[in-house]
Amino acid sequence: MEFKDDAPAALFEYHRRPSLASFLWSLWLKMPVQLRSLAYQALQRFGSATSSPFVMRLPFRLVMKTRSIRVVEALSTQLVGTQTTIPVPTILDVIHTPSQDGTGVCVLMTELPGRSMLALAREGIDLTALSNEQASTLSDTLHEWLLQLRALAPPSNEMVSGIASTSFVSYRLSHSHSVGPFRTMQAFHEQTCLRVRRADGPEAHILGAARDQKAYRLCFTHGDLTPGNILVNSDYRPVGLVDWECAAWLPEYWEIVSSVAQCPRSTEWRNMFRSLFPMYDNELALDRMLWKYSNF
Repeated sequence: MEFKDDAPAALFEYHRRPSLASFLWSLWLKMPVQLRSLAYQALQRFGSATSSPFVMRLPFRLVMKTRSIRVVEALSTQLVGTQTTIPVPTILDVIHTPSQDGTGVCVLMTELPGRSMLALAREGIDLTALSNEQASTLSDTLHEWLLQLRALAPPSNEMVSGIASTSFVSYRLSHSHSVGPFRTMQAFHEQTCLRVRRADGPEAHILGAARDQKAYRLCFTHGDLTPGNILVNSDYRPVGLVDWECAAWLPEYWEIVSSVAQCPRSTEWRNMFRSLFPMYDNELALDRMLWKYSNF
């Protein structure tokens, strides 16, 4: 993934809590960047690999992401952690060292409990295996989380962008580079894979015209709400939402269409999101018609 830009690491401010451990950590963050970076590198010797080559599990229930992470992902995670009750990792430190590989950004965060829905699906425990109570709990929790995201106040510039008016990652739009920012909603909808062509059928033109004429709200959006990023406990109750690299200020319907696009073969997944936000059925139908212009 090629990133067009990023926010400066100096924008990160540790959110101190009323505890001795948090106070001591705030003192540690006053140490030079080079010293902290060396300490984290030393911790890696005692860490363990994860399914991602860019994520390492460290001692003390810590997680470190490097090489393919941007500062804006840490800022997005912190925004959600401080402004909502959605369980997300606590961001402990953000370091930018250009001499390092990839983005040169290192983010240290806490590890959340639970296992991803994707990991459980690989063991045969997917949406089709859930009881009615488990399915209802999953749906209700996700709905409540998304309502909290949608309640966050958008920036005054009304740009479709990352948290700091930067570009953002969207696997619905590109797998090779970050996109945006877009000054207007219209500019966003003019992207190649979102534009209705002359050769498309009449229904696509009708839905496309309706979409382009509608005044959508800007909502803070996870952007990659898939089974791999939702953590659940042994009762399949959601206990965490991770990987905020695609988070951005996007049209209010985007969370639904992007999530369904990432799981195109799962009827259960699509039906769950349709039940959560039935008011976006037209946007979802149009997006499915435009999948043929995407690279996923």
